[in-house]
Amino acid sequence: AGIGATRLSSRAERAIHSLYGLARRIVSGSLDRSRLKLPMLLSGACDGADETFGEMAMKCQHELVHFLGPGDEEWASVKAKATQRHAFDHVQMELLEGEAVSAAFDTAADSRVLGSERTPDWKARVEEMAA
Repeated sequence: AGIGATRLSSRAERAIHSLYGLARRIVSGSLDRSRLKLPMLLSGACDGADETFGEMAMKCQHELVHFLGPGDEEWASVKAKATQRHAFDHVQMELLEGEAVSAAFDTAADSRVLGSERTPDWKARVEEMAA
């Protein structure tokens, strides 16, 4: 696998495979948390919380993964680029927009956001941000 002419690292290849498997297990309810290397921070390397929590995760020797879709590295924070680049895992758009990952996001949103706090247009707003 790769992005354009760039070959992904073996770590990134494993992360992509793991992301797909993680998504499938979240949706099916079969995720065995005891098999995950925890604590783990899954993030996107943005300014603010992502970079700060990433810094704290590294300081505490926790697992850190910043998932970046195509073009996302451009928007990663300066601090994350300077000190957390080893944790950048580039994920292809086909995987991000695939059925398993979309269903996992929906499952996670259902379990994390109270129905009373979810606006009717939340999916459209997320899609607009991603455009």
